[in-house]
Amino acid sequence: MATSEEEFLNELTPDEAQAILQASMSILRQESFPVVAKNVFQGLKEQIGAKAGYVALLSDDGMENEIVYLDPGHYDCRVDESLPMPIRGFRAVVYESGRAQYCNDFDHTEYKGLMPDGHVRLRNVMFTPLILEGKARGLLGLSNKEGDFTDRDAMLAEHFGRLASLALYNSFKNSELEASETRCRHLIEGAFDAMVSIDQDGKVIFFNDAFRRLLRLSDGEMLGKGIDDLLKATERPEAEGIHKVKAALPDGRQASLEVSVSKTIMGGEDVQVLVIRDVTKSEALERRMRLVDRKMELMGKVTRHDVLNHIMVVQGFLELSHDSGQPLSERYFERINEALERMKSLYSLQREFETLGTAAAEWVDLEESMGRARSLLAQDSSGVEFRIGVQGMVWADPLFDKVLYNLVQNSLQHGEKVSFIGIEAVTNGNEVLIDVYDDGVGVPEADKRSIFSLGFGKNTGQGLFLVKEILDTYGMSVEEAGSPGEGARFRIHVPIGSWRLS
Repeated sequence: MATSEEEFLNELTPDEAQAILQASMSILRQESFPVVAKNVFQGLKEQIGAKAGYVALLSDDGMENEIVYLDPGHYDCRVDESLPMPIRGFRAVVYESGRAQYCNDFDHTEYKGLMPDGHVRLRNVMFTPLILEGKARGLLGLSNKEGDFTDRDAMLAEHFGRLASLALYNSFKNSELEASETRCRHLIEGAFDAMVSIDQDGKVIFFNDAFRRLLRLSDGEMLGKGIDDLLKATERPEAEGIHKVKAALPDGRQASLEVSVSKTIMGGEDVQVLVIRDVTKSEALERRMRLVDRKMELMGKVTRHDVLNHIMVVQGFLELSHDSGQPLSERYFERINEALERMKSLYSLQREFETLGTAAAEWVDLEESMGRARSLLAQDSSGVEFRIGVQGMVWADPLFDKVLYNLVQNSLQHGEKVSFIGIEAVTNGNEVLIDVYDDGVGVPEADKRSIFSLGFGKNTGQGLFLVKEILDTYGMSVEEAGSPGEGARFRIHVPIGSWRLS
């Protein structure tokens, strides 16, 4: 044929490549040869545009064709099915050549006279052999294409014929099939990435050892179970491609997963194949690297700007006192002491900031965390009612207590007329909103975006800044969502995978 194998493969259309892939999947699913033969035939028939045909195997004595799959199309064939199909005529030519052959004027050839009475009229025919161990062991035949068969049709038929030959080879070589199956399973089982197949209802029908390791469950706890129950993800990706999701694993671990989704047909059923890579550690490393950069940026700023400014204040007032020849005045003393306290506060922030991202994550109970936060309060809160309207846990670390402490402390310091502080949580799509709120004076609209900046406010301006930075290490965020004059409401956005009920 004029076109080379390489040129032909490069010219495959997406539909042709997809048809070859689908036929290949029938083999990978280890379906019986008759099923594979049907799938291969139908894929080839559709691509070429033939109307009818069959798949046949050579009899043990090599004298006849034995039908495996027959597609008569819309034609009425009156040939007795019990009649033999001897190897002669055009079929014999194909068997002898070992290559795909076609005839576009079959009605006017000598081969027509070899057909039995009642056979469908064949305007054109094409056969491709099924080669096994170097010999033609069967045929894949097509007939009555609208228009003529072409060399390209023949090359496409040979590719489909190879798939059918492979299935035939597998059916003839059971022992080698088992060995091949074992090798394939070893590859899948030995894969680093978890692999799982699910049916249309989301039920698990196959998984490898990496999936067992990821979930830490037995086969009986996974097979037939819903993937959504096993892998509580923020969402289950449906579209083919690669997706990133957050998931809560059965033993309580929170995981960042990279999920590759593909769709296929297995046992006649539509299934999804998920290849799952746990990227929790790599994402944590990336966050840690970003946090290191952020720490260096912050500490550089503190050292270069704030601390040096306060040192200059102390130095300036000491020089003024020295130049005046008078003892240090009360006013100078207060300004120097204030500058020193500011420096101490900045270094305290530095120590706290250095602990970000160093503790192991765990489930933190909100009610218990609020209790611990209250115990840390330096300011008297005996006259304030605490309303705990939440029973849940977040995937964080012990620093979450500091988040609640700073939010409560902020209400006590700046709320002016706070009589109660509350905490509640609601589910909102793919996240949970945790609100820490009070009935104080609230936050002016103009300040809502600035209050989480370092140095903002009347005092050190560190508390809310630290809240934002701590939550960022958990993949959470915070905003002020209250109404000025009606109270502050600090809203923490928590991904679904980082939340569970107590």
